[in-house]
Amino acid sequence: MNNDLTTAQTLRLLSTPQPVAEEGTVEWDRRRFLRAVAYGLGAAAATTAVDSVGLVNLLPNQLRDAWGVTPVGPSEGILVNVVMYGGNDGANTLVPYTNRDYYAQRGALAVPAAKVRKLNTTVGLAPQLPYIHSLYNAGQMAIVQGVGYANPNFSHFSSMAQWMRGDVRPGSPTTGWIGRWLDGLGTYDIFKAATIGETVPLHMNGQTRRAVGVASKAGGFGTDTTAVERRLYTGLREFSKTPSGRGRLQDLTAATIRTQLDVAATSAPVYRGAALPEAEAVRKMTLAARLINANLGLRVLDLGWGDFDTHDSQPKMHNDRLLEFDAGVKAFYAALAPGWRNRVTMIVWSEFGRTAWRNGSNGTDHGAANNIYLFGNGVKGGLFGRQPVLTGLQRWQSPNPTVDFRSVFATVLDSWLGGGGTAVTGTANRVANLFDAVPKP
Repeated sequence: MNNDLTTAQTLRLLSTPQPVAEEGTVEWDRRRFLRAVAYGLGAAAATTAVDSVGLVNLLPNQLRDAWGVTPVGPSEGILVNVVMYGGNDGANTLVPYTNRDYYAQRGALAVPAAKVRKLNTTVGLAPQLPYIHSLYNAGQMAIVQGVGYANPNFSHFSSMAQWMRGDVRPGSPTTGWIGRWLDGLGTYDIFKAATIGETVPLHMNGQTRRAVGVASKAGGFGTDTTAVERRLYTGLREFSKTPSGRGRLQDLTAATIRTQLDVAATSAPVYRGAALPEAEAVRKMTLAARLINANLGLRVLDLGWGDFDTHDSQPKMHNDRLLEFDAGVKAFYAALAPGWRNRVTMIVWSEFGRTAWRNGSNGTDHGAANNIYLFGNGVKGGLFGRQPVLTGLQRWQSPNPTVDFRSVFATVLDSWLGGGGTAVTGTANRVANLFDAVPKP
């Protein structure tokens, strides 16, 4: 079971580097040049240190004009897709604190009932999740229990690919569920979807369209302040004056360089004064909120962190991951401008759960069933699905899922992103009443 690729190795194999330009393109327009040349600055330098009022208030229309993007429509929803890479322990996150089988099978790994943040008379959240518990109590969190797929595969690569693909029909996993949703959009620009990271994971790749990558840390070309760098930028600005007399290709390249330097010069003071947090989940969720505030046209923002693969020494490792999860969600809502609260849903998932029994290394191994967590003003708060059955499970056995993960993805696509759930996932099943509101200003 443990003779497998690591989480990090799997994620590298199931991700692609940033595209440089469309192959075979001869006549490149300004947007494509920005895409090809300005990655060094682009979203990274211009958005990694804005405050909760949003970048648009600091750079009125400049950034959107430079990137050639269209602001989010008044009735369009925004999805923040969060992945707990490695296989989060769902039973120690949503704890069945009255289940005697859980305590018998987990032993010392089980969360004591007295510490559980109770949701009802049978389940509660882990003690590390106080802010998330407050969202549940406010009706702004939905938990879909027992999620997975039939005939599960316990390889990191295979299971992660299955979830990223969002489809169990025969065929190689060459596209992902959000990528195929992007394929189905009518009007499109490169900033409909973004992944916060240096590569684009499979679920953000379609057949003809895919997300762009946004650096998760401040800094980038055009933002340095040393004398040497300033001389370099001055030289490039002189070099990029147009018309050059060398044709359209040279002039478009020059325009791209000038735009990059202009945006950098304007935005550099902003993110020097508002550093992003160091903790990975907190940093990425903060940046996601700032990108939404900037109203760049983004419909989907993707991020992930880990490692949640707790084969051994689980108490310390899982404790740290859950604390970061809670802090990240709290940071996201602290940074998100109030005007966006009715427009954003966050979905959190992991490529598999864990075994019911504790193993010999004070950890748990790969399992089939897990939970999906959703946050936002539009979700119908509460519990959905049902807890997996633990009775009769032997060591190394995993609880069986009760909800097909594709039905959750399809429900989110239809209810929050405007449709396409069946075409994207291949299932007509939905999670009933998962949303009780539509995106609205």
